[in-house]
Amino acid sequence: MPPPHTPTTGLSPAEVLAPSRCALLVIDMQNDFVDPGGAYARAGDDVAPARSVIEPIAGTIAAARAAGVPVLFAANTTLPDGRSDSPAWTYFKNFARPDLDGPYTVPGTWGWEIIAELAPAEDEDIVRKHRSNAFVGTDLDMLLRSRGVETLVSCGVVTNGCVEATVRHAAFLDYYSVLVRDACASSSPALHDAALQLLGARHDLVTAEDVQKIWEYS
Repeated sequence: MPPPHTPTTGLSPAEVLAPSRCALLVIDMQNDFVDPGGAYARAGDDVAPARSVIEPIAGTIAAARAAGVPVLFAANTTLPDGRSDSPAWTYFKNFARPDLDGPYTVPGTWGWEIIAELAPAEDEDIVRKHRSNAFVGTDLDMLLRSRGVETLVSCGVVTNGCVEATVRHAAFLDYYSVLVRDACASSSPALHDAALQLLGARHDLVTAEDVQKIWEYS
């Protein structure tokens, strides 16, 4: 009878964040969600929290690029005429955001684009997602595994929506899943704090400064 499998669990938090293991995923930092002229702001959302994390995200992106850590962007994507929206998904969107009038983050529009302050480099992938979870129906998992990524470091918006869904799913796919706690935001401070409390019970929450220092000195 073969001996029982004993997984290796001896990594320190700093080792989990070693540049050779990591990729950085920037979630939904798009004009329709973050810019004062975007769809969410027009619907009455306070985009100030989302704009407040532009600087720590930009610093983390710069540190990743300098350390050779792959940077990927997840972009919420609604196909024209709602072709990507099933009846159940339309029900969910109307339930979650009944105040939004018309489609948003449609490819080819300004609203779909990543904000200028965080513009992807030419060789950085933009993963088009049609659901909250950046792994569902996308090639994100393949792009990460093709690079030998073991740790996914996530940031972006919104903490209690697409960020939370993606952070959890990364762990279910056996990635070390890390969230940069001061580089994610929600228009609802209460839901942001609740999401961080729930995620912090099961996943590593780190600051942008922590990540940047590890990547700078590794």
